[in-house]
Amino acid sequence: MQQQPLAEAFPLTDEQIQSFRQNGYLVVNDVLSEEELDRARQGMHATLLKYGVDHDNLQETGHNLKSLSSTNGAGGILDVFYPAWKMELCENPKMLAIISQLWECFQVASDDDCSFLNHPFGPFDTNRAFSYIDRICYRIPSEISVQIGRSLSAAAAAITICSPNKSKNSKSWPLQRSLTPHLDCCPKTILEQSRDVSKWRPLQSFISLTDNLQQNTGGFECAPGFHREFDEWARRRKPSKGKGGVEIAPPCVGEFTPIRPVEDGDVLRRTQHIACRAGSFVIWDNRLPHANARLNEGDVPRECVYVSFLPDVDVNRAYVQNQLEKYRHRRVCTDQWVERDENTIEDELDEYTFSVLGRKLMGIESWD
Repeated sequence: MQQQPLAEAFPLTDEQIQSFRQNGYLVVNDVLSEEELDRARQGMHATLLKYGVDHDNLQETGHNLKSLSSTNGAGGILDVFYPAWKMELCENPKMLAIISQLWECFQVASDDDCSFLNHPFGPFDTNRAFSYIDRICYRIPSEISVQIGRSLSAAAAAITICSPNKSKNSKSWPLQRSLTPHLDCCPKTILEQSRDVSKWRPLQSFISLTDNLQQNTGGFECAPGFHREFDEWARRRKPSKGKGGVEIAPPCVGEFTPIRPVEDGDVLRRTQHIACRAGSFVIWDNRLPHANARLNEGDVPRECVYVSFLPDVDVNRAYVQNQLEKYRHRRVCTDQWVERDENTIEDELDEYTFSVLGRKLMGIESWD
């Protein structure tokens, strides 16, 4: 039986595709139904409750979020990978349909822009894909974050008084903080079209579970249109200054590239809030500098799930088999900025029965 095109599950308009080509990002509204949205939010809140975080009582239980973040609360990103409600989102055919159509940009150049074709992986079938298992975001209001940070610091100070050998640094830090502008790729690798990477993820994306319409409410920010200038910027990017003023190469750790406040200040100034509603799917070219807002001045947490897909190319076939092995043993993913040992086991041991599509996305069954 011939496979139906993935795009049929959620066709995009020509205007949406052109907007993505021009701006490098796209917000697609109403991707999740009300029922799907409620199920995902209830699942997230139930998972958090298993770790002692009560969505309805963050003042008293929010401190337990600390154990779920291996990156000191950056952006409200939590190391939650495998609960069943989340795996259901990872095989959502509507999100996959949107990605599949945007992948066409990496196959055919538009009349005025060929920047999407600057990759070494060649043609690929946009009707074949793999899931990329990522994390979740639960960014609590900054006011609560500061209160909890003070309480944790006070408790630590009390321990220090009783333990004179411990550091007496009494500075209070909020429980959560911003995830400053960065890239999840190394500019040099892209510029040189290197195939020496663990995966190729040209598009990044998340599904929003709450409205995020105002700036400084913990939401997504990016520099629209930067993908069209990426190569030139990467070629002329200023070096960093080391000790004694010695010039050193701009930093890239793994595939994490910070946008520096001085040397990359022009890029920082282009970063802006991208509004989205609950149920919206937000996609961006991975050459766009992006961030989570410095503050959440709202009254409710920002909730989203990072759901991405990988094209069916050689490097991703190998990656997805390694990812599948981790999933089967519930070992946390360490491909992202996760400061945990790769053998750490996630406590959430939900069993999930994948659909036929999901089994192919996970690499359990072949697309052939």
